[in-house]
Amino acid sequence: MTVARLIEGVVRNDLAAVMELLQVKPELAGLDSSAGDERRALHFAVLGRSAEMVRVLMEHGADPNQGVYPYRRVTTPMAIALDRGYNELVEILQSTVPPVGAGTSDPEFNDGELSHAVSTGNIDEIRSLLDAGLDPDERRRVGGLEDDVYSWGRPLQIAAGAGMHAIAELLLQRGADPNGHVYAAGTPVHKAVGRRDRRMVELLVRHGGVVLAESTGYFRSPGLARELVALDEAGRLPRQSLSPGSTLGADFVEGGASGGCPEVLRMGLERVDWPHCDPRWHKALHSSMAFWNHIPWLEDAHPEFARDTYLECFQMILARSGGRTVGGLGRTVLHDVAAMRTWVTDAEVEAFAAAALSAGASLDGRDEILRSTPLAWACQWGRAGLVRLLLERGADGIDTAADEWAKPLARARKSGSAVLLAALREHGIY
Repeated sequence: MTVARLIEGVVRNDLAAVMELLQVKPELAGLDSSAGDERRALHFAVLGRSAEMVRVLMEHGADPNQGVYPYRRVTTPMAIALDRGYNELVEILQSTVPPVGAGTSDPEFNDGELSHAVSTGNIDEIRSLLDAGLDPDERRRVGGLEDDVYSWGRPLQIAAGAGMHAIAELLLQRGADPNGHVYAAGTPVHKAVGRRDRRMVELLVRHGGVVLAESTGYFRSPGLARELVALDEAGRLPRQSLSPGSTLGADFVEGGASGGCPEVLRMGLERVDWPHCDPRWHKALHSSMAFWNHIPWLEDAHPEFARDTYLECFQMILARSGGRTVGGLGRTVLHDVAAMRTWVTDAEVEAFAAAALSAGASLDGRDEILRSTPLAWACQWGRAGLVRLLLERGADGIDTAADEWAKPLARARKSGSAVLLAALREHGIY
C-alpha cells in the first residue's frame, strides 16, 4: 500500500523517497496507516524526532492534532512532541501553514439534502427529492482512508432512529437499503433495535433488513439474540447479521461486552474457542470498560440500564482470557482501566483494576506511544484512587527504566493535581 511505503520512508528518514511519493499523491500525508491503525506518517516523523520530515509532511497537509484510537487526545503528533519536550518540532507543528483546503471538514461526513429533509420530518419534501432522482441511500465514499470505503443509508437510519414509520416506509418503497451501513454509526435496523421499536424492526425486516448480532448485546436484547441462535441452528441465519469475517459467537461477545449484557455475552462465550491470550479477548475487555449505554452524548444510549453489569461482563471475560492480554500499541488491561472515560466513576475504575489484578494483570507493562506503565497512565488520567491501589499492589512508583517525561511523578506534576502528588508522596515517591 502507498501509505505503508510513505511510513517506511519516514521511519528510514529517507526524505527523497518521501518527497517522491508526496509529489505524486500529496493526500497520503493525511491518511491513516490502515483501517485498523490510525497512526499517520506525521506520528512516525515526530517519534523519530525528524524536524525536516515533520516540516515536509506539514507542508503537504498533515494534521498535527489527529490522534490514535482509542486515546486520541494524548496521541496526537502535537501531544507527543509536547510530552517529550521536542520544542523544535512543536514550533514547526504550530507554525507551518498547510496548503489551501487541508484540514477542512470532510463533506463525506455531512448530511446530504435528503438526510436533512428526513431529519425535519417533511414527507412531502422527501417525496419531491426522491421524485427528482436523489439516491435514497445517499451513498458516499468515506474520506481520510486510502482504501475505497463507502457509507450509505443515512436517510433511512435517521427515520429508523426517530420512529418515523411513514417516512421509513416511503424510503424503503423507493429502494433504500434496510441494511445500509452508515460509516461508524451502524445500520437502520441497529437504530430501530436501539429504540426498542419493534414495529420499525418488523417494517425493516419485511423489506429485507436483518438484525445484527452485535446489536442484541449493545441494547441488552437477549430475546432477539435467542432468535438469531434459533436461525443459526436451523441454518437460516442471514450472513448480514454478522460483522464482516466474524461469527455469531464473536459478535455476541463484542456486543454483550460493549452493552454490558451478561446474557448475550454468555451466549457468545459458549460459541468461541479463542486461545487464552488471543488479542480478541483484549478487545472484548476494552469494550466492557466503555460503559457504552451510559456515554452522555450518545443518542442510542440507555442511561436507565444498570451500571454494575459492565463489571460482571469484564469478570466473565477475564475468567476466559486471564489478565495478561495485550491490545494495540502495547496496551495492557491495566493501561485501559487507567484511561477509562470520565463518565466512569473512580470507584468503578478501582473495581475493574482490582478484578484485573486478581486475574494476574501486569503492573509493569509499557505502551508504545506514551512509553509509560499503568501507574503513570493513572497519573496521566487523574485517577488518584487507582494510583494508591496500584502502589499498594506493588507498582514501581519510581520507574527508573522510564524516560524522565514518562515517569509517574512527571505525569502527576504535569497534571498539576495536588491529590495525585499527595498519593505519590504517601508512598515515598518524592
